[in-house]
Amino acid sequence: MVLDSAQTAIPGATINIVGTAVTGTTDAEGQFLLTGVPVGPITLHIDPTTSPRPETFPPLEFETVTIAGNENILGQAIILPEIDMPNAKIVGGPGDVVLSMKGVPGVALKVFANSATFPDGSKTGMLSMSQVQLDKAPMPAPLGTVAVPVVWTLQPAGVVFDPPAQVTLPNSDALPPGTLIDLFQFDHALFLFTNVGKGTVSEDGLTAVSDPGFGITRTGWGCGARTVSTGGGKRCVERDTCKNCTTGETKKTGESCEPKEDKEVIASINTASVAFQNVLAIANIDEKALLRSTNGTFKFSISKDCPDMGNKQCLQGECTEVDKSKKFSFADIENNLNVAMGKFNGLCMTTELRKKMLVALAQLNASGKAFSIKCKPPETRVNDEGNTIPICGSAPLGTLSLNSKININKWKAPGDFVCSKENQAAYIRHELHHALRNISHIGPDGKELPKNIDKVYSCDANCFPGAIIGGDPTKCAD
Repeated sequence: MVLDSAQTAIPGATINIVGTAVTGTTDAEGQFLLTGVPVGPITLHIDPTTSPRPETFPPLEFETVTIAGNENILGQAIILPEIDMPNAKIVGGPGDVVLSMKGVPGVALKVFANSATFPDGSKTGMLSMSQVQLDKAPMPAPLGTVAVPVVWTLQPAGVVFDPPAQVTLPNSDALPPGTLIDLFQFDHALFLFTNVGKGTVSEDGLTAVSDPGFGITRTGWGCGARTVSTGGGKRCVERDTCKNCTTGETKKTGESCEPKEDKEVIASINTASVAFQNVLAIANIDEKALLRSTNGTFKFSISKDCPDMGNKQCLQGECTEVDKSKKFSFADIENNLNVAMGKFNGLCMTTELRKKMLVALAQLNASGKAFSIKCKPPETRVNDEGNTIPICGSAPLGTLSLNSKININKWKAPGDFVCSKENQAAYIRHELHHALRNISHIGPDGKELPKNIDKVYSCDANCFPGAIIGGDPTKCAD
């Protein structure tokens, strides 16, 4: 059934299965029945604009799996929050615009001047920010987080912000000044929350504000999530000597602050997705039990040697902005890791290949180990054709339990290497493929395989269309 946040029915909403002519309408109780439904993975689209109710509700899509011969019942009601249209504002014009959230003082979204692009290509339009009750959000909160105090929906969905919109949240948990929180937005293509960067509790302790260069990049559902880390020292502020600078910031000399330890992170996939359900359908009993025990979460460890530049550097005792395009930080790697894992949960790989890679990762975690991500300086090599090419990463092959790591290479700046921040998710997926499947680029003759028959490169091409590296998408298989 389709209900609002107060558990009141939304009658007259149109329900259809994407890509088919199967459609239905909710009744007075918000219930609906679809007949002639295809068997297997489907995507439901809920359009509440056809409801006679006067409020405005957002459309929603989600995946599920149907079983032949059964009356397939959704496990829970579909909850759509009311959109706060009276507080909507026009964004994208020549001035910054700040949106607030009704009923939650201290929440604000600053959309910078000339930063918005709407789905139809227009640069200005109406935008609203509405509260979503956490226990009634239409998707689960980010896995691995400590607390999610505020959830919102920005409508219409699909508006892109460049630079990212700044988020301000109330410090309702009374976290100490300097504490870092994670910011998430829901990726409807991957059907999971992705990390879009950090926010920091203000000096007065009243709010947490997204750090410069971070924030919301696309409208839809989003939230802030508290972590257990407090940053370990003072933030770099005007005239700070940076003797106590935090991880990712830089010392007075301009050198990197060295984190004291590796960072363990969680990358999650949606266990209700079509791709994951397809994996369970072909898995044996032991594999099913193992994969279900993960609850869709997998542990990784990012080496303390990876971060080398943050948002600011201190030179001669003063805080100075640095070129963010050169930054190589925990947050960048964590975000790109989640994007890469999202491809494991997409339909760009064969089900058999996806199963083997997820089972290998689950077995490693079950043994008490986190998959390790190490970092190396930029490198090049000479290929069989005699051309000098960049090395974006590497993976030691062999027994996974002994070589449970990949290496990713740092970038200098956009244009210097194909190993750029924009391509990092692609080459993280690439190296995970090597490690988890124990497969290389070398053929039986000892020479490099042509890209059009190289399965690893072909999966890059299929999962990341337009990536600099790639092969024949039809060859992406086990």
